[in-house]
Amino acid sequence: MRSCARFLSTIVATLVASGVLATVARGDECAVTLRWSDMVYTSADARFAVLEPGRALGDARIPDCTAGGRCAPPEETVAAFEIGGVPAEAALLAPDYYGLFVAAGTFPELPDHPLHEAVYGLSNRPNLRLDCGSVFTIEGTVNQVDPLRIDVESSELELSDEDEGTWLEVDSGTRIEGFDRSGIATLEPGDEIVILARLCQGELLADSIEPAG
Repeated sequence: MRSCARFLSTIVATLVASGVLATVARGDECAVTLRWSDMVYTSADARFAVLEPGRALGDARIPDCTAGGRCAPPEETVAAFEIGGVPAEAALLAPDYYGLFVAAGTFPELPDHPLHEAVYGLSNRPNLRLDCGSVFTIEGTVNQVDPLRIDVESSELELSDEDEGTWLEVDSGTRIEGFDRSGIATLEPGDEIVILARLCQGELLADSIEPAG
């Protein structure tokens, strides 16, 4: 399980002190979020590219109080910018805040995401397919998109579904079809889905996600 300490260690102290840290609940996980034009974005680390700000998009709000996080008083704003060649529906830059923010419900893990190479470097990363079991089918409804969580309605393999839903991982081998929004594979809460999945080291990993029915 990824933790705050793994990818936010250099900025957490500053954000906590200034009161602009928003968290998305999943155990010890957290993410820095902002909102622009009624869309929620989550911080990401573009380790394999230098992203330059393009056209100014106006102000984005930080932190986002509606994404499961806690807000310090009161919400603030930060300048947001387009990224060249990347639609704002996929990601934006906030250079004065944290940098790259990816739209919630989109998945840079997928090789066809416009920022996959910037975040992961190679088309076969990330790869979570270690010690995997056989593929089985799940039907359910998207409960939360960042991180991805589903309410399971039926499954060929018995799952230990938590009260708030079952976590679902995606990696570079996952296919998401039938949910293109603005040309990008995008899931939203309430989407009814059919998943071909497998258990890999105890984590539920999606091979494919398609609309139910």
